[in-house]
Amino acid sequence: MNTQTGVMNELFSKFNASEPLKAQAATLGITDMMTGLETVNVAFGVLYQTRNEHEAATNGPSASSLRRDAQTSYEQFCLAIEQAVNYTPTDIYTALFKQMDELRKTYARLATTKAKEPEANQAASE
Repeated sequence: MNTQTGVMNELFSKFNASEPLKAQAATLGITDMMTGLETVNVAFGVLYQTRNEHEAATNGPSASSLRRDAQTSYEQFCLAIEQAVNYTPTDIYTALFKQMDELRKTYARLATTKAKEPEANQAASE
């Protein structure tokens, strides 16, 4: 069940459990609207669950199997931007290259920190 369907289910549970709310809905003339909305919400929940079950059963490629290709494509993209900055520099290419360089620096720091964590954990356990 998705979040919105769950919120609506909670609303209908509270509505159906409260006679004063039902009476006020009847006074406003929205009882049929609330019933219709509840029916459609239940149908949507069933459809959503069915779709999720179907997608889970479908054997598509896993993210880890796509990682190598995505990494290769990303490296080629970065190389193309770097070459564009070197051979046909523009303000846009230069700004993009600087942003990419900042991301590389951040990633390098994260990778270094992550690599040191197992060493630190191993030293602490000894």
